[in-house]
Amino acid sequence: MKIYIVRHGYTHWNSLGKLQGVQDTELHETGLEQAKTLGKRLKCENITKIYTSPLKRAFTTAEIINEYTHVPIIKDENLIEMNFGVWQGLTLEDVKKVHSKFFSYWDDNRFETVIPNGESYEIVSIRAFKTIEKIAKSNDKNVLLISHGSLIRALFCKILNINIKDSDNLNIDNCGISVLEYKDGCFFIETINDLGHFQ
Repeated sequence: MKIYIVRHGYTHWNSLGKLQGVQDTELHETGLEQAKTLGKRLKCENITKIYTSPLKRAFTTAEIINEYTHVPIIKDENLIEMNFGVWQGLTLEDVKKVHSKFFSYWDDNRFETVIPNGESYEIVSIRAFKTIEKIAKSNDKNVLLISHGSLIRALFCKILNINIKDSDNLNIDNCGISVLEYKDGCFFIETINDLGHFQ
């Protein structure tokens, strides 16, 4: 089976460079168009179910895609974005100014360090992997997951067994497609962040 993994469409907060985390932000007009284009691409991929984060930006992306795929949509709380705690609503530059000492420590130890009132990448990667493993074991046909940038990066770092800091070099764009194959109890990465549908 194949698991198609997609980051939600572009949001108003993406346009402002703000960390969204678990804040329930809306899609920007650009994000709505991205989701339509992606739906047209995915309608030929024999998707049988869509699993989505319940946050509006992901669920709306799923609904638009489903205008082309016509399959059950299942909300899964475990696909929700990493909780950035006190950093939510701030830009990265703001975070570096307001929380400079902690940010510097976090940047060097981000896998295990919990952001105040938030989560660590370790927590998110475990949550993401357990969820995708459960989904893979309970399906034998292609499925689509709609989630968020930090969660998807954390998931791929776990699958590839690479340091979370290296995920800075892993582009996960809005409505980019990544594909995993699940075979004999193992995940194999076929594609990361395919944007061919926008060309």
